[in-house]
Amino acid sequence: MISGIPRPRRPSAVTNVSTFVTPSTPSIHAVSTTKQTNYQREAVSLNEVKVLRATNTQHATEIMLLREGKKTLEKMLADERALHVTQVEAKDVVIAKLQQRLHQLELDAAQEKQEHNLAMKSIEEKLFEMHSKWNTSKETHVKEMLVLRRHCDYQVESIDTKQIKYQRQVQKLSKELSNVMRERQILRDTMYLL
Repeated sequence: MISGIPRPRRPSAVTNVSTFVTPSTPSIHAVSTTKQTNYQREAVSLNEVKVLRATNTQHATEIMLLREGKKTLEKMLADERALHVTQVEAKDVVIAKLQQRLHQLELDAAQEKQEHNLAMKSIEEKLFEMHSKWNTSKETHVKEMLVLRRHCDYQVESIDTKQIKYQRQVQKLSKELSNVMRERQILRDTMYLL
């Protein structure tokens, strides 16, 4: 059975042999019936062959369509793979550029941080130097102030001493002057009496 069509049975060799071996001559009706049967069998066989050919043609067409579909699918798959590879390569290029940019940014950030640290260190050193100078200047100023204060104290003390001395001298001179004035008055009084 092919494609659901039953294969017709062929006449067996025994039947053919018996037909030809039989010594009796067949009748015209028997011969006509046999020929008609043979024609029918041949017609069935021809129909079967036509059906088989049509089925084979249909199968061949289906196989051809399947092969063309397979080629189309393989081409679509190849194009899809090529597109995917192209997209992946493009993504790889973008990723490489981004990684390079990120690396450059990290280098720039590290350099800026180093420069900032150096600047801060320089500022701290300058501040320390200025603070040291200010402390030194302050100490010098304090020492100078102490020296000036001592000098002022010495001057004040010296002035006080001189003032006391002058006061004593003034008192002494005043006393002498008073004595002289009194003596003078006495002399005048004495002179008037004379």
